[in-house]
Amino acid sequence: MDFPLGLEWYDAFYDELQTRLGYSHKRDLESRDELSRLLKIKNPIQLFDEKLRYRFEKKVVFLCGAGPSLTEDIKNLYPLMRKAQYPVIAADGAADALTQAKIFPPVIVSDLDSASEEMLITQSEERALFVHAHGDNILLLKKLVPKLGRRLSGTTQVESTTNVVNVGGLTDGDRSCFLVSVFSPQAIVLAGMDFGKVEGEYSKARHNSGNVFPKNQRHLKLNIGRRSLEFLIKRKPKIRFLNVTAFGGEITGAKKISHEELIRELS
Repeated sequence: MDFPLGLEWYDAFYDELQTRLGYSHKRDLESRDELSRLLKIKNPIQLFDEKLRYRFEKKVVFLCGAGPSLTEDIKNLYPLMRKAQYPVIAADGAADALTQAKIFPPVIVSDLDSASEEMLITQSEERALFVHAHGDNILLLKKLVPKLGRRLSGTTQVESTTNVVNVGGLTDGDRSCFLVSVFSPQAIVLAGMDFGKVEGEYSKARHNSGNVFPKNQRHLKLNIGRRSLEFLIKRKPKIRFLNVTAFGGEITGAKKISHEELIRELS
């Protein structure tokens, strides 16, 4: 499957990631290649198939980030999220919050640092897990990928290889949006996508992950992540983006809507 927006995203954002966030192209390449090696050993099941397209095409999809609003959004939108007709995608640690509410996302997008190991393993055995490689998570890849099941695929933020692709996106949240947009959903409902200064409980790195982002740069990264999402929204005019994040700010191109309004609209 082709991801033309991945290349556009790389051209638009990667230089900024290097200059403002100190990203290393060399380290990102090393991480991508390590994930590629691990996936070749794993021989995963192909995820980019018609079955996944059928799951999302022309559907209203809930995209759950791991921001501070997540718990409130799940609580208020549970009557909709629990329905099979509205598939849910989880960004990393958001998956734990969802499963605690007995909502099992068909897709999780993760760089492996926030979602519980148990969750990641179960997901990769039973549903679909997209694992992201970047310069700061090489050790996590080596530790966790061998434990995972075969329902997984790899993503990168640099040039694609045959089995690790750049779909676009910086954070697990906006990368999830880039990913699902390929399957042409009718609408993407953004929940738990705060992009603010306060870290969400489910976005915190596990104490043993070794992948902790400096606080003074975290807000900058989230700001770029928001702009990355707006970059996608502008290029996907046929997809309706709705922002129901309870405590989050504006996302250009995504209609801000309350939980109550959304429930009335979709019920």
